Amino acid sequence: DFELKSPSWLHPGYKLDQIRKIEGHNTLQLLYTNGINSISLFEQSLDGQRGLRPKDFREYAVYRNKEQVGGTILAWRDEDLSYVLIGNIKMSQLMDMAQSINAMK
Repeated sequence: DFELKSPSWLHPGYKLDQIRKIEGHNTLQLLYTNGINSISLFEQSLDGQRGLRPKDFREYAVYRNKEQVGGTILAWRDEDLSYVLIGNIKMSQLMDMAQSINAMK
């Protein structure tokens, strides 16, 4: 029920692998991979519909890579959507992705 926003900048070597709707939630997951690690971008509407809880993000973010432990999490929101980026990359690289999404407005 919302316009998808994908980052215009990705960490080198990563590409979009899949987009999926999280069943039972007004949430999309964009999964980027470099063939070894993955970065998940969750986007959900702020229209009051049932969203994911913090513990849910961990469940969805690491389903592709069982060896991935922890990771870096960056969350923010704008007027319409909330975003969560999760990946085993540096916070500065997640920030670059986030800024490329925000720059598209």
